[in-house]
Amino acid sequence: PYFWNKAKEVWKVNSVDKNKSFVSNVPMLLLSGSMDYLCLPSYAQEISKKQKSAYHYIFDGVAHSPIDRGECGILMLKEFFDNPTKAPDSSCVQEFHSGFSVPE
Repeated sequence: PYFWNKAKEVWKVNSVDKNKSFVSNVPMLLLSGSMDYLCLPSYAQEISKKQKSAYHYIFDGVAHSPIDRGECGILMLKEFFDNPTKAPDSSCVQEFHSGFSVPE
């Protein structure tokens, strides 16, 4: 509650319905790690389904930040910044290897 109240104070908002979804025309690029315990990939997936122009990619074996795990996420981010109306080339996501594996 502390951070929520602080955000409302900074943004000068009296009340916000945290359960209400939003729809935006602003292009979004959502990069998730399959092992993210802070912001589950399902959260980003749910957000992206409701948006008009959202691109969501999941990096296998990554926790919170795919951008910190090599050039794939960085290149996708740059491509998105250069042209946010077009999905970035995601071929590197399928070829991405985190180097982390879970024993079977």
